[in-house]
Amino acid sequence: MATATETLKGMLQMASHFYISDLKASSNDTLASKPGGAHRCPYDFTFELATLNHVMAAQLRDATPPATPESEGYMTAPPEFCNIDTACKALTESIDDIASALDGLTDEGLEASLELWGRTWSKRELAGLACIHLAYHDGQLNYVQTAGGDLAVHWG
Repeated sequence: MATATETLKGMLQMASHFYISDLKASSNDTLASKPGGAHRCPYDFTFELATLNHVMAAQLRDATPPATPESEGYMTAPPEFCNIDTACKALTESIDDIASALDGLTDEGLEASLELWGRTWSKRELAGLACIHLAYHDGQLNYVQTAGGDLAVHWG
């Protein structure tokens, strides 16, 4: 039977596979687009995922989280992030960072509490949040794809 850590890592890898498959199936124009003009483009929320994944990995290790970009509201990807290869590499590295942080945790260690973003989390909950956060933004990415006429499922 899989441990809780193994289960969380498996969920994280699956959500990551889906997201990166969708990124790679998209054009640069799609990933830079803001249909309706009032929301973030997929590069922006991919940058947020990569950035916050490193924060969560540090918290799982009981280490000081890296600084995050100063912004009002949501994070915006810097221009150098806005290409498919860079976005995929950054997201993959951030997922690997969380997986590595989970490697050192026992099932009991996953129940340790930490403070982040104004609330108390168990490490298990924080690792689960990383999975949910990926799935949430993959839904947004899928919406942008369909708005541009791409109705395919890219998760093969």
